[in-house]
Amino acid sequence: MVNEKGKTLKTIDTLSEDEIYALYLKSMLKKSEDDIKKGKVMTIEESIERMKKEHESFNID
Repeated sequence: MVNEKGKTLKTIDTLSEDEIYALYLKSMLKKSEDDIKKGKVMTIEESIERMKKEHESFNID
């Protein structure tokens, strides 16, 4: 397991910042797709209400 981790880290070190960012975006999109499949989403209206509660200065009107 430690050897595999070392190989993975060595490979990551060879990637450019753009490649690392692309991998990050791909992982975030995958997580978003999984959340949607599991029903872990909210409507725009729910999101606006949440922002209003959490941030006094939030105003979308």
